[in-house]
Amino acid sequence: IDQVYLAAAKVGGIVANNTYPADFIYENMMIESNIIHAAHLYNVNKLLFLGSSCIYPKMAKQPIAESELLQGTLEATNEPYAIAKIAGIKLCESYNRQYNRDYRSVMPTNLYGPHDNFHPSNSHVIPALLRRFHEATAENAPDVVVLSLIPIRR
Repeated sequence: IDQVYLAAAKVGGIVANNTYPADFIYENMMIESNIIHAAHLYNVNKLLFLGSSCIYPKMAKQPIAESELLQGTLEATNEPYAIAKIAGIKLCESYNRQYNRDYRSVMPTNLYGPHDNFHPSNSHVIPALLRRFHEATAENAPDVVVLSLIPIRR
């Protein structure tokens, strides 16, 4: 094996992150630790780790610079997930420094595509919004409630 692409993760929406914080931090740290270490043990020199944009502070200056990492408080709703992703980044950096590996981390944004997860409590922001808009349209609702905080007009 010449390269490893580490995109595996336990993911979910705000409700799932709030309900299962220990599962999110533990399972993601185990996935990252096991795969990154196995890549090293099998002498794989190149690894690409997919992190998450949630690793940056909640109030980071926009547009977010890489230097913002660990410079402020994380969003509370997904802090365990974010901490696990930060651990993966630091693990890659540590293998690079100690073992001269080429393990890199990239932070994809929230995306939407075919076969996305539209579950009412486990989806990410974009699919969750699309589901709510679809349901409101089907029910002829005058408003769409986002995160049960404020009504937003269609």
